[in-house]
Amino acid sequence: MAFSTLSSMVPAIALVLALAVLWGSSIAEALSSPPRKVLVTGASGRTGKIVFSLLKENPSYSTVGLVRSEASAKQLMKNVDCDLDQLFVSDVAAVPEDGEDVPQLLKGADAMVICTSAVPRISKMSVLKQILKIPLNVVRRKPPLYFRGFRFHYAEGQNPEMVDYEGQKRQVDLAKKLGIKHVVVVSSMGGTDPDNFLNSIGKDKDGNGDGDILLWKRKAEKYLVEVSLSFH
Repeated sequence: MAFSTLSSMVPAIALVLALAVLWGSSIAEALSSPPRKVLVTGASGRTGKIVFSLLKENPSYSTVGLVRSEASAKQLMKNVDCDLDQLFVSDVAAVPEDGEDVPQLLKGADAMVICTSAVPRISKMSVLKQILKIPLNVVRRKPPLYFRGFRFHYAEGQNPEMVDYEGQKRQVDLAKKLGIKHVVVVSSMGGTDPDNFLNSIGKDKDGNGDGDILLWKRKAEKYLVEVSLSFH
């Protein structure tokens, strides 16, 4: 099993090139060979939508987008020129049990691109507090808005540990179940820096609560590396 991780800061078009290179094909060979099937999880998200769209436009790939709900599928169809038979609505972290049939649309995939990520919600109260402080900040000749004063939270069951670690682990397990040999995780920079500001998102001023999104992403990356060693 080949594996790779890409920072979400890297242009998504690099993903298309990465797939060709890691499959051991030149771009010319990739264009002349039969389309290879790629599953894109989190296809309705900001990054997933870009990856899904780029791969779909490339004749070297037959792309299937995985989304969590019918509402997400309908929204994706509005933004990307695709048909319903190119989308699969399901909890992508659910691994079929032994003896359970694998959905036909997922069979025969050559690669999986994992684009799922926890998405924080901003606290409206923290926004109001920062707005009320603008006049005083101006008088004190400070920046009008103190952006780090904004507070964020994650929806129940959608925090970084559950989405970026447990969820991505199960997606890797799903890839193994499907016989997929190449998995790409779209991750983030800073996974080895516990003091990165992004890790504070979801925590209160005392450092309690859900957070550490970059650290959980890094753990998922390490899981992919470990699991890939058992793939043949």
